Amino acid sequence: MDIFSAGCVIAELFTEGVPLFDLSQLLAYRKGHFQTEHVLMKIEDHSIRELVMQMIQREPEKRQAAEDYLKQQRGRAFPDIFYSFLQPYMAQFAKETFQSADERILVIRKDLDNILLNLRGGSCSSSSSSSPSEKMSREEGSVAVSPREEQGLMVLVCVITSCLQTLRSCDAKLAALELVLHLAPRLAVDVLLDRIAPYLLHFCGDGVPRVRAQAVRTLTKVLALVKEVPRNDVNIYPEYILPGIAHLAQDEATVVRLAYAENIAHLAETALRFLELVQENQVVPEGGGASGEEAEEALHPSDNYDSELQALHEMVQQKVVTLLSDSENIVKQSLMENGITRLCVFFGRQKANDVLLSHMITFLNDKNDWHLRGGFFDSIEFVIYKALNALTCMCQLGLLQKPHIYEFRLSVADVYCKLMPHLSPFITQPIIQIDKELVLLSVLREPVSRSIFDYALRSKDIASLFRHLLLRQKKRAGSIPEG
Repeated sequence: MDIFSAGCVIAELFTEGVPLFDLSQLLAYRKGHFQTEHVLMKIEDHSIRELVMQMIQREPEKRQAAEDYLKQQRGRAFPDIFYSFLQPYMAQFAKETFQSADERILVIRKDLDNILLNLRGGSCSSSSSSSPSEKMSREEGSVAVSPREEQGLMVLVCVITSCLQTLRSCDAKLAALELVLHLAPRLAVDVLLDRIAPYLLHFCGDGVPRVRAQAVRTLTKVLALVKEVPRNDVNIYPEYILPGIAHLAQDEATVVRLAYAENIAHLAETALRFLELVQENQVVPEGGGASGEEAEEALHPSDNYDSELQALHEMVQQKVVTLLSDSENIVKQSLMENGITRLCVFFGRQKANDVLLSHMITFLNDKNDWHLRGGFFDSIEFVIYKALNALTCMCQLGLLQKPHIYEFRLSVADVYCKLMPHLSPFITQPIIQIDKELVLLSVLREPVSRSIFDYALRSKDIASLFRHLLLRQKKRAGSIPEG
């Protein structure tokens, strides 16, 4: 590519895709009958604008060599990091050994800690990689970056995203998602929404189930990092994100539906936060600059908010109902354990009762999967314990009427007359302080093993089994003669 053509490309990059010339304008420019100033003034960066003006001189002898422009614009149009690290590092991808996108992604993932260290201004020799705790902290929230690092990250993101649609192997796709998740806390909001989110949605339709599952997890975490909503992205959730992943609720792979169930509550929370941020920022610009429709929305924000909230509820409700009716219990259990509380807050009391509770209550009738029954109480173990604990909490919060509370509050005499007979088969000796947990635990009999317990639960005629065991116990105790 010659200098003139490179100047035209740079100009188009910095004018949001507006070409510097069409064919007739180019011919007129060659004859000196067309001026480029009106287009070049759209380039906000003065150094870039000056560089382009020099590169598109009509007389070839006035144009300098590429090396001269690089030296001239160091620290101006081109940041120092480009010379000290980025250009030497990126040069390796121009070699024949790195022709495939898969190879580039895997190399960048391997070198990521060293890349970030150099972008921050460190040296290669001290890049003994970040500690796991540092990596976790970067993934949990946004990280402040210097202008130098921000410039370098933009180049790195461009290289990564240029590879995403041509990746072939599952390992490379998962590595790309890992890179995105690691870099996301350091990237600006517009980069996350405009450059990263579209590719994550692309991976949500990948042919490999593992990739689709990891893509929805990554998308959820990336969107959670967005703390402000640009005006042109106010409808990104109802019009783009949620429709783009709607098919995952009925995906043929259980692992994908499982990932969707794990994250639907978090996505709903983030969508609601987006809507509330838009509501807070919805004001009429000074000077009457808003259009009639925008001004009307700003004057009646509550009506607009209520209608959009209802539409958002309906979109999420459809997918939640689908997941609660899934053929695999593990999908239902995942939804219960990872987001049912968030969904209750998202829907509000009335809709939570109508949409969630009506489905959840049916899980208690599942006789074959105690994990699912336990999931109703947000646990995978000890369903009865969780049920009693739920009743206790309801009493403490005043959610039960007094006549029902009295049924659970027993006097000392009632405890020993009514409760102790039921406890005596499970304790080794009588106790007085029955309300003390440590005392009660110290006299409990050894429980049966999990394998025997599960066998008993699976028995088709459990009543006959217990009668047989009781009979054997009495014979061993001598209360029934042998024979």
